[in-house]
Amino acid sequence: MSHLLIDDLKQAIRARDAVLFVGAGVSIATVDPLQRPIASWTGLLENAVQRVEDLRIAVPAGWKDRQLGAIRSGDMDEMLSAGEHVTVKLRRSGELRPWLNDTAGRFTVKEPSVLEAIRDLELPIVTTNYDGLLEAVTALPAVTWKDSARVERAVRKHEKAIVHIHGFFQDPDSVILGTRSYVAITQDEHTQTVMRSLRTLTILVFVGFGARAAASDAGRNPPKLHSYRSR
Repeated sequence: MSHLLIDDLKQAIRARDAVLFVGAGVSIATVDPLQRPIASWTGLLENAVQRVEDLRIAVPAGWKDRQLGAIRSGDMDEMLSAGEHVTVKLRRSGELRPWLNDTAGRFTVKEPSVLEAIRDLELPIVTTNYDGLLEAVTALPAVTWKDSARVERAVRKHEKAIVHIHGFFQDPDSVILGTRSYVAITQDEHTQTVMRSLRTLTILVFVGFGARAAASDAGRNPPKLHSYRSR
């Protein structure tokens, strides 16, 4: 990032003219090292596949290997398809909520410095993470994309909350894991309108996205920070 862009970003933050977008790299850098493998989306999906097997939920022969192959393929369509398969299996067996509580719901803050830095910026926060790590440090409530009125209030700074654009573990119906839920949010008119307005009305600051965010050593390296000037 050039010095000019850095200065521009600092000015926007001082003027409170920015919105923070927080990704998985922040969770990976924050949680206990033993929890890092499931702090990423792919790691969480792999854990879901294993949970289906551990619960002895009926699946066709070779199902586990096919899902793991899709998750590790790097192809978004294949990964979403695998996410859909595990979501359906866990939901039909009544295990989706318990699984979310046992994974994202149990993340604990081990290294709070990044979360504290995010909190201290006092900017609106939108996250793709399912966990409550930001809530633990900021003491703010969680709001999901399904609560459109509160999402709009939060991003417009009329209410302080953490906006979970991909869902929150306490509300399984809000969690975006597979194809159907992904389509649902892309077709949600209000959510898409809010996201478009953010891109045109403010500066978006991305924290915890990119290749390093998924690395196993993310806890030893600061998450990446990017800015996007939309006007």
